[in-house]
Amino acid sequence: MPTLPPRDDAGISQPPRRMVDMSEDECWRLLQSCDVGRLAWVSAGRPVVVPVNFRVVNRQIVIRISPYSLQGREIEDSRIAFEADQIDSHQRTGWSVLLRGHAAFDYRRDTGVGPEPWPEGHRPLHVLLSPSSVTGRRLL
Repeated sequence: MPTLPPRDDAGISQPPRRMVDMSEDECWRLLQSCDVGRLAWVSAGRPVVVPVNFRVVNRQIVIRISPYSLQGREIEDSRIAFEADQIDSHQRTGWSVLLRGHAAFDYRRDTGVGPEPWPEGHRPLHVLLSPSSVTGRRLL
């Protein structure tokens, strides 16, 4: 049976899309264009994924957390994954970047440095996510 082209909400045919791998430089450039991503780690043998505000600084991801939060209790000196993306569901295009690496607390940073967290509350602890791998794909 032939495959029908995808259709948008109005029933209009959309051209087929293809996935392309992105260079590491393009991944970093796209990460600098957004400010919310997802931090992932394993807790008690189970995956945990939470949205976080972030900033790119010297090819590291910087987030701010409360030292008493789940992240503050569990991710120091841990393996992590971090993902950010931008999707246009109407055009059916977008990109996704995945970092795998290590989380370390940075106790030397001033309180005002780093991303401005959206939720209220005190988040003085800066976390540096240092990637061992950076991969990305774009849907064209």
